[in-house]
Amino acid sequence: PTNHLDLKYQLELMNIIKELKVTVVAAIHDLNIAALYCDYILAMKNGRLFGCGRPCELFTEELIYELFEVRTRVFKDEESGRIYIRYERNG
Repeated sequence: PTNHLDLKYQLELMNIIKELKVTVVAAIHDLNIAALYCDYILAMKNGRLFGCGRPCELFTEELIYELFEVRTRVFKDEESGRIYIRYERNG
């Protein structure tokens, strides 16, 4: 729901959705936004379920590479438990 919005409005929309306290099913391609706002992730590849779990459990460097063929570094903030994903240049 956020891919064509400026970052400020992406975060604003996700905050509004989070405050609704309802179950929402959404396709989110920004992994950092998904990790920040989603309680549970279902990862799909070629129309099939590829993995599922909490963002801090599911989003590993290995899974992200298998899913998207992109090298990343995944960092965990020990204080909040949240993860942050840094994309690496290919090549």
